[in-house]
Amino acid sequence: MLEKVKRLLGLKDNEKDDLLTGIIGLVSDRLKLKIGAKSVPEELEYVVVEVSVARFNRIGNEGMNSYSQTEESISYGDIFADYEDEITEWKDNNGNGIARIGGFKFI
Repeated sequence: MLEKVKRLLGLKDNEKDDLLTGIIGLVSDRLKLKIGAKSVPEELEYVVVEVSVARFNRIGNEGMNSYSQTEESISYGDIFADYEDEITEWKDNNGNGIARIGGFKFI
């Protein structure tokens, strides 16, 4: 995953490897928690790569919800928000490790 992240960021040297490895680890840990898995499934590795790039680009703006300067305005939301549908679909298709039997519908 490190090489994919570096390629997307246009980095060729090893200067940022430690930082990127840390970001990838944190993003992976958060995704594992969201899906209730012990490892990131291959189908969702692209989420780790793309969210890691987004997280790297937020360095220096941690904790901000928005940033404005003259004619530029940037808004930050949940870094996983763009992938919630895919994450939910993966959880639904894989049962999140829990056997599902029946269901309830409240009216």
